[in-house]
Order: sequence, then C-alpha cells, then structure tokens
Amino acid sequence: ISGNNLSGNSSDTINKKKSHAGTIAGAVLGSFLFLLLVILVVFCIFKKQPNTAVELIL
Repeated sequence: ISGNNLSGNSSDTINKKKSHAGTIAGAVLGSFLFLLLVILVVFCIFKKQPNTAVELIL
C-alpha cells in the first residue's frame, strides 16, 4: 500500500511539472499564433489597398 502511495505521489509531481511546462508552452504558442494572425490581417489590409501602397512597403 505504501509503495502504491509513493508511486502515486511521484507521478503527481511529474504531472504538475508537465502541466506547468505545458502552460508556458501554451502561452508562447498562443502569443506566436496571435502575432501570426496580426501579420496576416495587416497583409490582407495592404493587399486590399492599391498596388502603390504594397510597392512602397516592398
């Protein structure tokens, strides 16, 4: 019984560490995806405008 309890505790701490790393990775991934979305929106806005605006940027 004590053996099971120990293994349960150790797996619990590992899961906590994994979830903590997951939240960090999720935050980084989320911010990256948000940045990518902003770039896409800006690109679409400039694409809708006359070609002169696009040529000025490029």
